[in-house]
Amino acid sequence: MATKSFWQVARQPKWIAALILALIMAAVFAALGQWQLERSFRTIGHTDSQLESVVPIDSLIRPGGIFPEAADARKVEFWATPNTENVYVVSDRLQDGKRGFWLVIDYRVESGASIPVAQSWFADLDSALRGKADVQRASIAMVVTKHTGWLLAPEAPEQFDPNQPSVLKTLSPAQLVNLFSPSAPLKMYPGSIALADNDWVGQQIVIGTQQQTLELNFLNIFYAVEWVVFSGFAIFMWWRLVQDERLGLREPDRLRETGQKVN
Repeated sequence: MATKSFWQVARQPKWIAALILALIMAAVFAALGQWQLERSFRTIGHTDSQLESVVPIDSLIRPGGIFPEAADARKVEFWATPNTENVYVVSDRLQDGKRGFWLVIDYRVESGASIPVAQSWFADLDSALRGKADVQRASIAMVVTKHTGWLLAPEAPEQFDPNQPSVLKTLSPAQLVNLFSPSAPLKMYPGSIALADNDWVGQQIVIGTQQQTLELNFLNIFYAVEWVVFSGFAIFMWWRLVQDERLGLREPDRLRETGQKVN
């Protein structure tokens, strides 16, 4: 008996149905591969236009909201007045390759919400504590004025030394909200600001901005390639099964199904 051609076998209803099933599986695997590939590339940093522009703070973050990753290190403007009753020192702040301290003040916007503002940088703790005392002694007119600065993502709170309760290890709004207002609810912005227009005490804080770059996740790329391989394998399996039947390699199975004796 002449051997049937591949397409004579493939046109049988069962193999057409199998092909449809294989194509569906391949499409699902391809879609998963595309989904995985899209998550293999992540843009970090900011474009030149974003670095140069100054935007209102409420266009990026809101009191009681979340801090989006894209808002980190963006330059913003805000209207507020410092509450000099709430002044803290935050340690381990790097500037020009040196570790020092930030003086952080509770700034209140017109709505009454609070945002922690890093006012200035000091090279040593004694200078920072003197700056804190100077700020608290200063007579500040309670007038809302315009300021500019760099948004900073929130840091995780850490336990401070009880012997130095005004010296904190991290700049954490979640921790500062309880220090700024221990007895009454207070609306707090989810991030903080490094002031860009300091003319009060200490040195001007310098914040480095990150240019926009593309970050690759090679593990996700590997998974994307795997899904593509699975997609091709679904079609290959259909082809292989059709070929097996065409060449008679599946004949013993057919004979067993019909009850015939297999030698």
